Amino acid sequence: MAAAENPLPRALPTISNEDSRGLVLKRAANELVFAVVGHVGSGTSEIAKALNESLADQSLPGGAFEVHILKASVVINDWASGRGETVPARNTAGLEYSTRLQDFGDRMRAEKTTSGDPDYSAVARRLILKIKDSRAGGIGMPK
Repeated sequence: MAAAENPLPRALPTISNEDSRGLVLKRAANELVFAVVGHVGSGTSEIAKALNESLADQSLPGGAFEVHILKASVVINDWASGRGETVPARNTAGLEYSTRLQDFGDRMRAEKTTSGDPDYSAVARRLILKIKDSRAGGIGMPK
């Protein structure tokens, strides 16, 4: 008895003469994405500034990179403002600002997806959309 034909298309060609390095290089872009994360007061902003300065150096082979620093606090604040929440000022005394942002981030991730599960990637997804918008703006496309 013959096996039934698979109605699904193949995702990848079965035979390729090109090695994996060649396949990757065909799709490579002169673009880097760094994610700097850490506890409150751990110096992540200083690391981001140092990366910015290093990548903006004209003496780099190929020249300087165009750097965009995107902060999770911005997407969290946007989410909270969109829901009518009061967002504390950045210069709020003590840890109140950070605590409020963490609470908002927790609430973002607790929102249910279409499958009914919490959206653990909510903050990351919004940052990815910011990267997409930044790219589109860099090539003159509407966001």
